[in-house]
Amino acid sequence: ARGPTVAELFESESESEGDGGMEEFLMNMLNLKLGSPREEEEDLSATPLLTSFDLDGVAEYIQRGECKNVIVLAGAGISVSAGIPDFRSPGSGFYSKLAG
Repeated sequence: ARGPTVAELFESESESEGDGGMEEFLMNMLNLKLGSPREEEEDLSATPLLTSFDLDGVAEYIQRGECKNVIVLAGAGISVSAGIPDFRSPGSGFYSKLAG
């Protein structure tokens, strides 16, 4: 059986109401792209991929070579805390240096 098309998923998202519409749309897109099993086929007793749910567990998983792609979602402040200058800070920001 064929799964929904991107247009069908987008249409169903735009018709839904409430706070969960976009979240549901994104989950549907991920499931479509990753080929997630249907809920009734999902094995809830599967062994976890990570040995621990922290940075060490993620690093170990990557080092084992069991994943192909890594996606990191981070806020804008992560670069500043790592010592990378931001764009707008007076005196040290990229914009300030270009203007100066």
